[in-house]
Amino acid sequence: MLEAGECFTRLRPRKLSDGLSVPLQVQLLKAEFVPWDYNDDLKRGHKIRAGIEFNALGKRVAYWMH
Repeated sequence: MLEAGECFTRLRPRKLSDGLSVPLQVQLLKAEFVPWDYNDDLKRGHKIRAGIEFNALGKRVAYWMH
């Protein structure tokens, strides 16, 4: 099966008391979690376009997900 391959990686630090060999979990999130039809104008000049939040200078500052 061929897929596009885009995804987000979420690093989840864990407590040593969780008993994991490495106190870190990696979670992969499909790009489809970002709603392409979500657009909004926020405070401080921030804008959301296709689920991506940009600051007043046009720099990406956040991804909005379902």
